[in-house]
Amino acid sequence: MLNVVRRSQIIGWIAIDSSTANSFGELEEVWLDDSGRIAYFLGGETYLPVEGIAGVGMGAVSVYYPPVEDTPENLRRLHEITVESTLGEPLGCKQIHQTKS
Repeated sequence: MLNVVRRSQIIGWIAIDSSTANSFGELEEVWLDDSGRIAYFLGGETYLPVEGIAGVGMGAVSVYYPPVEDTPENLRRLHEITVESTLGEPLGCKQIHQTKS
């Protein structure tokens, strides 16, 4: 079964280690890679790779393995991403935030 969760729903949820139940902090942001796919969640001062997500529950996200301490390169925030028409005309928010590359 596929569960769809909005960004606005998971911001503020706790990220926990699925094997030890240790907390990695609250989810603060969703980051996209160069292809536009969700790549990482930001929790506290660490990045949680999306492929390491074990499950999403009520108020918590469990992960299979420890988060990445270093800032991944070339990521864009999901929040406030630019939306363009097929002709390249801006249709929505124009503000994009990037990590240092």
